[in-house]
Amino acid sequence: MAKKQPGVFRKKVPNERIFGIPREVRVHRLVSEIQAQGAPFTANFLNYERGMFSTFLDMEHLEGRPVKVSEQVEIGKLIGTVERRTRLFLQRSSCDDAADFFDTAWRSKRYDVLSIVNGFIRWSGIPFRGFETIASDLAQSIDAQKLLVQQSDRVLSHLDPFPKNFIRRDGQIFLIDWGESYVGRAGFDAGCFLMVMLRHYNVRDFEAAAGQFLHSYLSAADIEPTGRLVASINRIFLPRSLWSLLRPDVVGRVHAKGTRIEWLAKFDLLSRAVSGELWRDLKIGLADRTR
Repeated sequence: MAKKQPGVFRKKVPNERIFGIPREVRVHRLVSEIQAQGAPFTANFLNYERGMFSTFLDMEHLEGRPVKVSEQVEIGKLIGTVERRTRLFLQRSSCDDAADFFDTAWRSKRYDVLSIVNGFIRWSGIPFRGFETIASDLAQSIDAQKLLVQQSDRVLSHLDPFPKNFIRRDGQIFLIDWGESYVGRAGFDAGCFLMVMLRHYNVRDFEAAAGQFLHSYLSAADIEPTGRLVASINRIFLPRSLWSLLRPDVVGRVHAKGTRIEWLAKFDLLSRAVSGELWRDLKIGLADRTR
């Protein structure tokens, strides 16, 4: 195996199939084709070496400072720009179905409300009165809108937009580490970053920041805020936020710091997202239409 070269980030990923190319390699090939048609938005994919059990990816190593969650306007612009560019590319190009979110990822625990809830109850019990009703509403909403989401525009979805993966360099923000990425749907990364924001902010500050983020995202993505987009945002925002709120370390901090009231308010916010009230309160026109 060749040694790592200066200026190169080498990453090891498991082979998913005996003779297949790992999904992350396929995604980076797609990214390379898209970046060749415009300004870069991530590190350049240089090469890969496939072994029997693992594959090594060589990526351009980008130096820069991590972006803060509070820089949500610029993050919204980048996420929207990536979606717009990949949407236009995928509309005129064939797509590898094995890299599609609905091929495998939708079954994983982080995106399955009932799996998240049952796992928590099994170890910790029911955390508060009404919890099971909220969980049932979230699961039913996602199931009811599955076909609507699947029929939405395909885009490249990063699905891991935490601050550590946004790098500012020479006045531009880049989104790195596409290890969790899939061919997703318009709105998936917006929903995922809203989860990140809900972890970072209290409910009042979240709503103010989320409105700024979504306005920036919608403008850059050049898409209408329809009910279909809401369904796609909720498809990621609801289970990922629930998973985050029920993490053992998060629950432990809630008890240690006495922040149970704020914690419960975040579950109420998820219910408002299901009903559409949250999106209407953000005054961006979401949930007003269902096409």
